[in-house]
Amino acid sequence: MLLDNVRLCVDQAINLSPMRMNGYDFESVPCDHTFVSETFDGEELLYRYACQASDSSTPSTVFKLLLRWLPSDFILRHRITLDDDMTFMLAYDVYNPCKDRQYPEIKRYKARPGKFMSKLGRGPSFCQAFAQEWSETILPLKNKLDGYSIRLFESTDDIVDAYMGFSGDLDSCLCYELSRYSTDGIHPAVVYGDESNVHMAVVSHKDSGGNSCDISRTLIYDKKYVKIYPSDNTSIYQTTKVLLRERGIADDCTDLDGAKLNLVYTDSGNVVCPYLDGKSCVEIDNEVGEGIKPRKYLQVGDTGFDTTQSSYYEVAAFDPETYRMPEHPNHECRHCSSDVYTDSDSPRHNAHWDWLDERVFCSEECMLEYGHVYAYAGRQDMGWVAQEDCDFHSDSWYYDGCYAFHDLVMTNDGELQHKDDCMNLGYEWYLIDDLNAKLLELMCKQYPDDDYITEMYEIYKSAERKEK
Repeated sequence: MLLDNVRLCVDQAINLSPMRMNGYDFESVPCDHTFVSETFDGEELLYRYACQASDSSTPSTVFKLLLRWLPSDFILRHRITLDDDMTFMLAYDVYNPCKDRQYPEIKRYKARPGKFMSKLGRGPSFCQAFAQEWSETILPLKNKLDGYSIRLFESTDDIVDAYMGFSGDLDSCLCYELSRYSTDGIHPAVVYGDESNVHMAVVSHKDSGGNSCDISRTLIYDKKYVKIYPSDNTSIYQTTKVLLRERGIADDCTDLDGAKLNLVYTDSGNVVCPYLDGKSCVEIDNEVGEGIKPRKYLQVGDTGFDTTQSSYYEVAAFDPETYRMPEHPNHECRHCSSDVYTDSDSPRHNAHWDWLDERVFCSEECMLEYGHVYAYAGRQDMGWVAQEDCDFHSDSWYYDGCYAFHDLVMTNDGELQHKDDCMNLGYEWYLIDDLNAKLLELMCKQYPDDDYITEMYEIYKSAERKEK
């Protein structure tokens, strides 16, 4: 009901004679009058009632009926309407005092019309008259259900076909084109139906011309419905709940906790699974035991892969080894061309970069076979570099340009030596153990003005004469 409609009905009721307004025990329905008067003005009471009437699909005929039997302020204060699950009973608010807080607790109850009037202190004949008028008023509402039908799909193929045919208000992330998912052409709804014991109910309605169209759908698990689509249409939602209950299909709401969904793999080895309402995690499990057909399935619960991750609804598959969304290799190994995953947070991470981050490999073995060595590239830093750019000394490789950090020099014969074991003569380093008078004589001729070389030559020449 709209707010203006509620206001109009109340205004019209005020002009009626106050028949049947005496003899009620209104105190039998608890209410904190001080709280109500201080919290809600007249307009707010009208608005609260209009919202509740809309949520419970209470028509103006029922509201006018109530106004003929009860004071308008009592109806508005307790928001007396149809119940919200379409059992066509009467529902109302009760303000229960709460010791732990300043304001009362507002709880909603429902009752049969005659019993409610009895609660207000009215006699049997009065209660019977009200119940009779109530039954006559809601009869057209009950008759509306005759134009509805329910189809229950139990096979996987039927459920998949149904999802692929939905559009408009019944559209969802399970109604995309197959190419949008990362499932190698498999529809995510294959997890439902057959051995999973998760079925689908679709409600249809015939218009005055006899044309039928689907108006709602829901998954059914353990004789309960999971979530009704569309979820934003209160009237259709309530109608669907009533139909499910009356047809013996589902009598309450649930989630898929504990369900054993069908386990289906894509061609690339990933597990197909859609976004799940309610309990959203799945993990692969086995069903074994005496007299039980062995079966692998997807167990729905609190652990495993979370299907509510951002953007997963259009992926609909996960890696069974990492329990992550499918990953694609970023590079190829420079040596063997195998897949390389560079995401350091991924369990599949296998990237090995060289020191300059120019080449990537899948393993250290490939780096060695390609001609790389693990070498010092600075004072303390080490990395993988091409062996042709390094030199070896004392069980370690050293990258060209970092010798000075480790007190090493390149001697005249192309070998790395410790600086303390060498001598620089004529802009070249020589291992001291390799120096002799003959070598120094040749260097004196090449560098005649170098007094240091001349002095060293005289020392070595004198030492040789003493040995003789």
